[in-house]
Amino acid sequence: AATLAKRKKVKEHAETELTTLRSDLARALPHELRTPLQCIVGYADLLCDPAGLQSFEEVAKMGGRILDAAQRLERMTENFLFYAQLHMTKDAPMRPHPTSATHDCAAVLAELATTRATARGRAADLRLDAADVGCGLVPKHFAKLVEELVDNAFKFSPADSEVDVTFAATPSGVRLTVRDRGRGMEPEQIARVGAYVQFDRGLHEQQGCGLGLGIAQGITALWGGTLAIERPEDGGTSVVVCLPAA
Repeated sequence: AATLAKRKKVKEHAETELTTLRSDLARALPHELRTPLQCIVGYADLLCDPAGLQSFEEVAKMGGRILDAAQRLERMTENFLFYAQLHMTKDAPMRPHPTSATHDCAAVLAELATTRATARGRAADLRLDAADVGCGLVPKHFAKLVEELVDNAFKFSPADSEVDVTFAATPSGVRLTVRDRGRGMEPEQIARVGAYVQFDRGLHEQQGCGLGLGIAQGITALWGGTLAIERPEDGGTSVVVCLPAA
């Protein structure tokens, strides 16, 4: 009876998570697909009618917006595929290996953090402090981890507020910390962090399907690291990732 009761509780929990996942997907995915597609279709339709165009500059402007929308779709598609690959390999954790270690982490971190800050129009808000230490992740995974965490920090914090990115050695490996000054997350929201989850979307418009933290968690777990989300007393969100050394 005890075993059956335990099984029932596990099943109910799984069904609750599945229902939440379906709800998050139904709310976020159509919007994320429709918005860039409407932009692409709309401007492409205008370009098909040369008589309505005023100048070359106008054509270039439309082309730029089509490119932005297409790149947004491309990034979202790549994230879905990346998350799916992580999910398929989650039961086969990786271990640091000399031939696969990222030795120039500081340079990779600086380049990616600057790129994401510039893409969000927030280059002046970035505060970077990266020590010249290596970690045991393959370059592709380290780069993706940094990219998603830094992009999230800029996405969910107001303009002209600082975003701190630090990378330092620890006795057991390395630590990456990304801290923003946004609205922060409630404890129950932190507990629910995962793929396809976005909080208070009806109150705060935001791009993306909430895959960023899910991908970061997956990469960290795959390499035997830990990821913690904290809410500093003075506001914002701080994500602390501890990784194995090279």
